[in-house]
Amino acid sequence: MRVSVATFPRRLVGACMSLYLCASSATAGDAPGNAKHEIVIDGELTTFFRSHCYDCHGADVQEGKLRLDTLSGALQTSEAQETWSKILTRLAAGEMPPEDQPRPERAPLQNALSAIRAPLVAAVRSSVAGRPGRGPRRLNRAEYQNSVNALLGTDLDLAGYLPEDGIADGFDKVGRALNISSVQVERYLEASEEALDAVLYEQPKIPSTTRRYNIWDDCGIARRTFTYNGVFAESKDAVLAWYTSDKFYYVETFKAPVRGKYRIRISAYGTLLGKGAERSAAPVQLALHGGDFKSSNRVSHRVGFFSTDWEQPRVIEAVDLLEAGHSFKLTIAGRQTTNTKVAEYAGPALAVQWMEIEGPLDEGVAERRRQLVFDHVDPDRGTPADAERLLQRFAERAFRRPIDAPDVEPYAAVMRAQFAAGASFREGLKVGMQAVLCAPEFLFVNPEAADDYAVASRLSYFLWSAPPDAELLQAAASGKLRRADERRRHVDRMLADGRAQFFAHHFLDHWLDLKKIDFTTPDKDIYPEYDEPLRDAMVRETRMFFADLLQNDGSVRNIIDSDYAMLNARLARHYDISGVVGDDIRKVPLPADSLRGGLLTQASVLKVTADGTATSPVLRGVWLLDRILGRPVPPPPPGVPGVEPDVRGATTIREQLAKHRQSESCATCHKRIDPPGFALECFDAIGGFRDRYRVVDPERPGAEVDGVRKKYALGRKVETGDQMPDGRKFADVREFQRLLAADPRPVVENVAMKLLTYALGRELDIADREDVRQIVDGLKSRDFGLRSMIKELAASDAFIAP
Repeated sequence: MRVSVATFPRRLVGACMSLYLCASSATAGDAPGNAKHEIVIDGELTTFFRSHCYDCHGADVQEGKLRLDTLSGALQTSEAQETWSKILTRLAAGEMPPEDQPRPERAPLQNALSAIRAPLVAAVRSSVAGRPGRGPRRLNRAEYQNSVNALLGTDLDLAGYLPEDGIADGFDKVGRALNISSVQVERYLEASEEALDAVLYEQPKIPSTTRRYNIWDDCGIARRTFTYNGVFAESKDAVLAWYTSDKFYYVETFKAPVRGKYRIRISAYGTLLGKGAERSAAPVQLALHGGDFKSSNRVSHRVGFFSTDWEQPRVIEAVDLLEAGHSFKLTIAGRQTTNTKVAEYAGPALAVQWMEIEGPLDEGVAERRRQLVFDHVDPDRGTPADAERLLQRFAERAFRRPIDAPDVEPYAAVMRAQFAAGASFREGLKVGMQAVLCAPEFLFVNPEAADDYAVASRLSYFLWSAPPDAELLQAAASGKLRRADERRRHVDRMLADGRAQFFAHHFLDHWLDLKKIDFTTPDKDIYPEYDEPLRDAMVRETRMFFADLLQNDGSVRNIIDSDYAMLNARLARHYDISGVVGDDIRKVPLPADSLRGGLLTQASVLKVTADGTATSPVLRGVWLLDRILGRPVPPPPPGVPGVEPDVRGATTIREQLAKHRQSESCATCHKRIDPPGFALECFDAIGGFRDRYRVVDPERPGAEVDGVRKKYALGRKVETGDQMPDGRKFADVREFQRLLAADPRPVVENVAMKLLTYALGRELDIADREDVRQIVDGLKSRDFGLRSMIKELAASDAFIAP
């Protein structure tokens, strides 16, 4: 029985809409209770403004429409608080006065900051309930999927049903960007229908089987490719292949009977074909994929990359989730050899002996799923009274707090109407549960009253992007979660849970833009060494680097620079670091003269800040100022063209930017943007080191690398030195890192603010930033440990505020 929005009481859809409008509306104007909070603009503060600010913000000139000589210190309105917040932020960051003006001495500057900060923070805190962005926010797509799967014991891909989430302040968890509509609720109904059907109408359990597949008999595509193109060969014990293709070992005779997890084992080794073939230092790798490789609507995903041993068969094993009807396929990873027939080929080859598939691996999932939904009720004999009890139980878990009968009555009424119309037990219960899964109490978090249950949800959606577990809910029931030490304890416990991996991935995807790693495809003529194993290792390096800081309370200063990197053999080869073998990413000490270390020099970061063909100091500089230093620059003025690198190498990017900075409207921002961008200019679009640009020019011969002529030529030398806005100079990326490391506080505070934004799901105000400043002060004695930072953020007053 399919339901639609039209079959639901309009109040359910309307309640979601009303809650969103309430949560997203920004209150302006009066902020009651602030009459006693006022910045005193006389004496020392007036002297400071007169000495350093009135020339640009006084009676004659009002840059940015700001006039300080007549600005009131009253803080009764949100507009006044916002104006003074901007003044405080720019003074504290050293952006004002401008760098071409005399710099204020430290003592007067600190006194001015204190004179502004204390009354401003007090005013903001006293009007906290009326600040923009506070209150309930909608679950984003990932949180919705995780929540439904946790409720039902499923492992379904539900995010695809829902529209893309909006982004604000860098994340898809910020309430003002997460709107809702009747169309969205319709999509929730479709997603919940799939999920509920999977548990309410679960098919009989299919026994697990194990079967070994012969390459020639069961991988028909491999045999046809061999027959037509001659690019496979048969040895005494294996089938050999040597170039990358979509037509490799697809197990044609296997189709997953049901959606579930399956284990695949592959016996394979690396070997050599042809006369004169030489064994390379890198082993032959295979790439394993799962998906539908035969229908016209092909869908697939990568399971992983695996190295083989030379001439020694080894069994590679992996477990993967397959949809019903899907299969496995493997290809050679990273081989760019053209379609060369066996008689003409000399080089490494992949030898596959057999593949074995076991599954589905139920592991008790079906029974646990049944208990979650039906408890001890037999669904073939259930009564409406049983359904009422199950719905109450389901709603309490969905709403993440204890509820009474009146709380569930609107959804029970929908279910009763179905029973009255002759629905079966399963059909009626399904409609009631769908109503619960469209309820505001399920779809929204951060209620206006931040009680212990709200704190439990805030912790769980921060670190797991999923509902609170039983232990968190028990702590909420006992009233313990408002205690800072209790929240610290739960952070330690939750970070040790496997679900915390989602936090590390999702946070990095947005903070560092790792989700954009595939937005551009490097030009194969310019970057022939780029391949899927390298791309995979890039992302894993950054994830493992962050995970290591998280688990070992590593210093956030390591983001600027570190004496180690997380490498495997493929990435080490890209970084020109010797002595690293194997596919597993692990911590590797760096040579003293290495340019690597920290986040800034990691290939994933360098790739997402390039366009796939060329790099731009502007793009990288803007990104670094925002994501690492927390000092974003405004967008360029309307009508100002961007700076496009000359890929033919006729003019340097430095020459182009020097001309660009001749415009007064561009010069101010580019003094901040260009230096960090030039510091990273020694890294190309795939994060490799370079001292010359690669250019594509038909009139130049291709560069010769390791005896092989390339399609690209080597152009002008790379220039990396520059001068910071405060006058400090650097010659290369190492010196730039040392300048940042000399004062790590901007980076540390920025990481803390990004984490707090992610945790709270709203933009931060000046009171939040003051909390961060005090937390960072306290973390200095712990070397700014990342795990300690997360614990202190969770223990802060900001974390439990409405």
